[in-house]
Amino acid sequence: MISKLIIAGAVLTVGIVSGISYGLVRSIILTSSQENALKEAQKASLEIDQWLTELRSQVESIANNSDVRSMKWSEAEPFLQLELDRLPDYYMLSLVNVDGSYYTTSVGFVENQNIFDRPHFQKAIAGQTNVSQPIISRSTGVYQISVCSPILSVPPLNRQSLSSEQTSIRAQSLNSLNLPADPLNKPTIRGVLCGLLPIKNISEIIEKISNVPNDSYAFVLDLDGIPIAHPDPDILQERKSFFADANTPLATLARKMVKHHEGIELISLNKSWVYVAYTPIQKADWSVGLVIPQDRLEAQLRPLNLLAGVIGTLLILATIFAIWQVKLFQETRERATREALVNQLTEQIRASLDLNTLLQIAVNEVMRVLGLSWVGFSWYHTEQKRLEIVCSSSSFKISQNFPEINAFIEEKFTDILVSSPINPSEKISWSQLEKTQLSDEKKAEFKKARISCYFALPIQVNSNQKGYLIGLSSATIFNDEAILKLLKTIRGQLIIAITQANLYKQVQEQVELLNQTLLERSLAEAQLQEKMEMLDRSSNGIIILDMDKKITYWNQGAENIYGWQKAEVIDKNIHSLLTTIFPTSQAEVMQQLLQEGTWSGELQHQTKNSQNIVTFSRWTLQRDEQGNPYAILEINSDITERKAAETALTYSETKLREKATQLEATLAELQRTQAQVIQNEKMSSLGQLVAGVAHEINNPVSFIYGNLVHAEEYMQDLVHLLHLYQEHYPADSTPEIQEEIETVDLEFIEEDFPKILKSMKNGAKRIEDIVVSLRNFSRMDEADLKEVNIHEGIDSTLMILQSRLNLMGNHTQIEVIKNYGNLPKVECYPGRLNQVFMNLLTNAIDAIQEKYNQPLISETQETVPTIEISTELIENEWIKIRVKDNGCGVSESAQNSLFDPFFTTKPVGKGTGLGLSISYQIITEKHQGNLYCNCKLKEGAEFIIEIPRKQG
Repeated sequence: MISKLIIAGAVLTVGIVSGISYGLVRSIILTSSQENALKEAQKASLEIDQWLTELRSQVESIANNSDVRSMKWSEAEPFLQLELDRLPDYYMLSLVNVDGSYYTTSVGFVENQNIFDRPHFQKAIAGQTNVSQPIISRSTGVYQISVCSPILSVPPLNRQSLSSEQTSIRAQSLNSLNLPADPLNKPTIRGVLCGLLPIKNISEIIEKISNVPNDSYAFVLDLDGIPIAHPDPDILQERKSFFADANTPLATLARKMVKHHEGIELISLNKSWVYVAYTPIQKADWSVGLVIPQDRLEAQLRPLNLLAGVIGTLLILATIFAIWQVKLFQETRERATREALVNQLTEQIRASLDLNTLLQIAVNEVMRVLGLSWVGFSWYHTEQKRLEIVCSSSSFKISQNFPEINAFIEEKFTDILVSSPINPSEKISWSQLEKTQLSDEKKAEFKKARISCYFALPIQVNSNQKGYLIGLSSATIFNDEAILKLLKTIRGQLIIAITQANLYKQVQEQVELLNQTLLERSLAEAQLQEKMEMLDRSSNGIIILDMDKKITYWNQGAENIYGWQKAEVIDKNIHSLLTTIFPTSQAEVMQQLLQEGTWSGELQHQTKNSQNIVTFSRWTLQRDEQGNPYAILEINSDITERKAAETALTYSETKLREKATQLEATLAELQRTQAQVIQNEKMSSLGQLVAGVAHEINNPVSFIYGNLVHAEEYMQDLVHLLHLYQEHYPADSTPEIQEEIETVDLEFIEEDFPKILKSMKNGAKRIEDIVVSLRNFSRMDEADLKEVNIHEGIDSTLMILQSRLNLMGNHTQIEVIKNYGNLPKVECYPGRLNQVFMNLLTNAIDAIQEKYNQPLISETQETVPTIEISTELIENEWIKIRVKDNGCGVSESAQNSLFDPFFTTKPVGKGTGLGLSISYQIITEKHQGNLYCNCKLKEGAEFIIEIPRKQG
């Protein structure tokens, strides 16, 4: 023990002296390195100041130019453009008026923009050349700095440098420029000249600083702590002030820099320690910082640190060697005793593979060797936080208060381990119960049990199995290294023994598990056989094929569906056997199966008795552990009856759709019939009216026409009598008669009265013809179906429409051209046929009037409105009637709907849309003929009627 204290004192003395010497030398070297770093920062600041001074001189020189001082942009712009080309640092020059409006070399006068509120403009207008803080241009949006200089009315002069003659000449020049005549007066500020530099130029200048080391970098902060030059473009793009940086030392350093302090500090930056030397820039409100890695600045300390490390290492080695020599003898003496005890304990522990047996042996030997009052082994259950003592050995004299020491230890000792947990890696030591964190009440209970100290040896077999070898003693025991080493050795042997016991137990469990697995496998095989029998009895056809489509399994359901027994189909190609018809090609089906693993669809198969059936088939591709296909599971269901039911249902649906179509046709026919009934009713009423009017007119006209013959005879008799009187009784013999003859103009009456009678006769004949036409058109006195002269019906219709043949406008009459063929009498329904003629001729007149009543155009001026009616006999069986006009025609899109009910091309209110529809029904249904149209828009229309000469 004394030798150890001497060695410790000598080592401590040498260490203190070495430490003080190291500290003094290190401080001197470090201070010198920091001063050098600060000088480098000052050099960088000086280079930036020199650059800014050069920029200010350039702007001041430009501002003193006479063209610029004129403040006339037309004069200043050429000079400024030349200067901009000469000075590469600037990207734009700006000429600013005193009110803040300005011109730029990029766009000229900048409208709706003003920089009167800019601080750099305020300083320049006050007469101070200055460099601005970084700003965003209001005209270009560029992040920039501005070097501003006032533009003076006259350049600054040294009053003593001019002679009187020079002064006079200068005054005349200034007067010509409308400047103050006295050049020696204080000049006035006429505006501001600004040189604009992009902020990136500052970074380029920083990169060119020669004294910055390769692994270091410089940066520049403006007055707000925002970096305006930095090697990291992301920091420049963010434009975030260092004041708001989460790195508190960096924010503090930035505040010192913007206050124009100077110094060097060690801070943590980006997870590394660096020195930052900082100094202000004189020509702008900026500060420059130089960042140097700690290991570079302290590079001169490396030899010193290496020397200190070597000395310290040698000192430690010497100390260790001395201590080792002292302890070597003690360990050699104790090793023999400890090894003997450990060997004896090891032999007894390893004598058994049963876990409880070997634990009991270990407990007994520890208690015997160490002479303790109680030793036990317990497992520690982490989730329940409790001990479970599995074996123990005790020399306590059990009192009435402690009938069961193990239960007492389990209950009370858990609190010790919870309040003072022991880690397996900790040094094993004896603990006095008085020094634990137990309550006084629990400490009293341990004293009552005559327990004063303990040890707990943690046994960590694995992450899930942890135990404690616990020893209790009624006497105070101090730490002894030999005992602690012995306990460590015992712990190692116990861990090995417990591990072997666990392995033995696991082997036994594996054997039992293997037996259980064999039993379960037998049961599984029996269940599999049962399931195979169930599959075999399935009503569905379950078939297994190899990849060559050959059958390897065929259940009873397949036998029932197809008729073949299993023995007949094994190793046969299924598709050749069943004559399979696929919904698509077999190649497409296999491709889908290989890609997706499944396929389903309807297949047509042929059974053993050549019956065709339909099956719904589901295929599943079977793969091995490597993913290679080796079989196809096919499950087929006979759906022949269901398909037949579906076919019947489809047939029923088709019938229903046909009935629906018939109902729709019936409804359309009903609508056409209704329209025809309405039109027939109108035509019937019109026919009755026409017939009645014709009859009423016919009576008085017949009376007039019949009496005109007698009136003509009477007139001739009276004239003959008058001539006899003139011969036998001359008029000149009686003056009164002569005077009356002259008054009534007897010769004129004699000459004109026959003409009047003739005219009355012609008028009566005309009325008679009209009555005949009306009667022919109405056909009220004729049977429905009879032979008639078609031409008479056409002429009657034209006679009725004679008043509509007159047009409004330049043309007064529609020319009707009749090309009648030699037609026999035709068997037809005269009234219905006349109705068709009326509809076609009315439509032709309407089309001509619509075209020729429009404002005159060259096309209508050269043509005559015409309706051409042609008839002809075809093969002595058919009658063809053409009604052609040169009206406005019909568009191609409307021709398909011409004969539809209620379709009309006429304006609203001028047509019902029923005329052509009813005409079409009369010709096609009543006369079994055809009615069609050849039309061209703006060229006219031609309707063609074809009816048989005899009906039926």
